[in-house]
Amino acid sequence: MTIHRVTMADEGEYTCKAVNDLGEAFTSAYMHVLSSERPRVEPDDVGFAPVFARKMRDCDVIQGDLARFNCRVSGSPELNITWKKDGVEIFPSHHYTMERDGNNLTLIVRDTLPLDEGEYTCTVRNSIGSAACSANLHVEVPRIGVGPRVSPERGAESGLYASPSKSRPAKDAFKHGAKFLLLHALYSTNTCRFN
Repeated sequence: MTIHRVTMADEGEYTCKAVNDLGEAFTSAYMHVLSSERPRVEPDDVGFAPVFARKMRDCDVIQGDLARFNCRVSGSPELNITWKKDGVEIFPSHHYTMERDGNNLTLIVRDTLPLDEGEYTCTVRNSIGSAACSANLHVEVPRIGVGPRVSPERGAESGLYASPSKSRPAKDAFKHGAKFLLLHALYSTNTCRFN
């Protein structure tokens, strides 16, 4: 793409997106326009405020899973990076991991719980300016109960059922008289029958 007779209004983020039957891909770049009225500066003095080339997206996980937020940012001089949850700064720990690979930033939330739900914000600053982007985390709690379920093969029957439908085993124990039954509920089938 070529832009002729560039003006200050042309400054901003440009994205190229390619799509076919197998998927899509895109890349972005930010164009800065220098005014002819600005004083001349030496190359070492040139810098620009942070800008997000790729922002974080909302994340939905099942309780206990790992949540990951990714974004891409650029700016000069060196950036200072801050992560927050619901406006409160968070720091590296066994629960939170902050990674940086060049301009790619990642926040990892391990062993997610319902209390981890909320808005996560990445803020980047340098001596010229700052930028921020946010995304929400939703943690879905599996539900296990006993009640009638409808099976296509056997009709309605009593059994252990689990929701949501995810391909992972869940275990629960039920006491019946002097016997203990250990039942495995596969969320992918939503039904676990017992006789």
